[in-house]
Amino acid sequence: MSSNRRSSRACLAGALLAVGGFAGCGPASSYVEITARPGSEQPRRLHAGFDECAFRQDAVRDYHIVARAVTPSDVADAPPIEQLLEVHVYWRPKASKTHDDPSQTSAVLRYVVRSGDAVAAYVGTGFVYVTRPWPARNLHARIERAQWRLTTRSGEPLIDLDPATLTGLLIATEDPARTTALQQAVRLACGGGAAALPATGR
Repeated sequence: MSSNRRSSRACLAGALLAVGGFAGCGPASSYVEITARPGSEQPRRLHAGFDECAFRQDAVRDYHIVARAVTPSDVADAPPIEQLLEVHVYWRPKASKTHDDPSQTSAVLRYVVRSGDAVAAYVGTGFVYVTRPWPARNLHARIERAQWRLTTRSGEPLIDLDPATLTGLLIATEDPARTTALQQAVRLACGGGAAALPATGR
């Protein structure tokens, strides 16, 4: 294994923190709590925080929310860890047709984590409840219960989060253009694309 890959694993350990060991997550933070159960290992509880979160609402009143975090490496020449979480909340949930289509659930989730040429993408469904404080241009999306499975992986695996369940809270600012750009990055990663995630556009 190359030094960059070892460094990426170490950096990811900082990006996904064990529950009970994280700090600095105030009430305005977006985060998810992940319980991963890979293979025969004991369940691992992890915390992922996001420093950017945007949303848009489409013509059929569905909400599209994307959260992003970038964790720079402390090791020279090691690429940063990038995380994206996309949540599509249906105004009227529809019947299941595929593994990532909700059935008696309200949302589809897509999570991407990558560093350099290592990419892992997870897709799942869950219960997400949205509130919009008035008249602020923001949104609170509480992930009450969700689950995902690994759908795409390339390069040296960073961490095994398949399968996993999660809860969390996303506090998003309305920004249709930024949301769409981040959605495109998620879809490229889920489809095996290697395009760079866009920098913050604000």
